[in-house]
Amino acid sequence: MKERYRTTTVCLSLLILTMVFVAASDRELSRICIPLAFFAGTMLYGAGASYDRKAGKKTACRFQGVCALLFLAAGIFSALRMGGIL
Repeated sequence: MKERYRTTTVCLSLLILTMVFVAASDRELSRICIPLAFFAGTMLYGAGASYDRKAGKKTACRFQGVCALLFLAAGIFSALRMGGIL
């Protein structure tokens, strides 16, 4: 289970980096890729918090939970900005 989680973490991290580089290099796709990168970060840290909670690591679980909430808030704000609400 631990090896599969690490593989998933690496793949999601690379996906987030790819989305950020696409967003930085292409103006047309940046409006879509930035919220997707934030939501991918939410999934990454949310999965990490869940895994650490099952492993009994309370401090790591709380840290990753806070990071997941920050990514979620950033994703929501960027999606609202993309829609013209903010």
